[in-house]
Amino acid sequence: MPSYFCHGLRISSDVELKGLQTLEQPRGKNPVHIARGQVPSALDFPTKTRRYYAVSSGKAMLCAPGVGRLLIQSGSKITYALDDGCDSDLLSSHIVGSGLAIANHQRGNIVLHASTLCRGGHAYLVCGKSGAGKSTTVAHLLENGGSTIGDDVAAISDAQDPYVYLGPATTKLSRDSLAKLPMHRGFECVGRCVSDKSILSTRQQFSEQAAKLGAIFELVPTDCETASIERLGVRSAMMMLQVQTFRKRLIDDKSASTLFAKWAILAKNTNAYRIQRPKRGSTIFDVVKLIEQTISETTNV
Repeated sequence: MPSYFCHGLRISSDVELKGLQTLEQPRGKNPVHIARGQVPSALDFPTKTRRYYAVSSGKAMLCAPGVGRLLIQSGSKITYALDDGCDSDLLSSHIVGSGLAIANHQRGNIVLHASTLCRGGHAYLVCGKSGAGKSTTVAHLLENGGSTIGDDVAAISDAQDPYVYLGPATTKLSRDSLAKLPMHRGFECVGRCVSDKSILSTRQQFSEQAAKLGAIFELVPTDCETASIERLGVRSAMMMLQVQTFRKRLIDDKSASTLFAKWAILAKNTNAYRIQRPKRGSTIFDVVKLIEQTISETTNV
């Protein structure tokens, strides 16, 4: 059974997980085991139930039309059932993104909806809701130099001096974005996602090791006329971490108190910024400039 390392987790899997660091064996305690099997149509005694997911203590079931169903248990086991005609790449992406994020939640670990830029041994996270421009912003920053350790999902260690773990060596970009990114146009295309974005290998710019967390930037599309940035206080940073947690609706009651405590520590010990980005017009270069200036100022202090 192939073995991998991703988002701080040791993994054994009977399906290929593309873009992940491979291991000879899932070293360390309590790896996540991923295998095809029976997934129930409903959970017993759920605490949350929606159209595409259900949650109970220590369990979560996630449905993805055209892909299948995942049952994630106690942060250590993911069982999947495939829909007819499911593409293996879609299954891999679903497991690496949502499946491993939920497994980390069940273990009480912080996972943000963020893309990662690495400079000078530090990891800078660009957070935001789907469509906010996380991947595109980091891609433009990478064109200016640096490396990456993951796109869309970022898992963070518990230490007072936290690190960002390795994610998959891929990113997703639209045709319009790629037209403005000469370096990325040379990256290998390894697939397409349901939104018709290209899935690109970032091996050429991948650092292959965890990096100390430098700062977190939250992208917020607004009706403002120009892009602006503000540093967040501890309370606002705490709220931002909750909002930008990946698949936060699938956090069970048992894990919630642990995560609240960890969010509070991270908010107190990390530089966090909010960037208001106009919804209209092409403002990506303004956003990139604000982030570049902030990174430069914080590293020169």
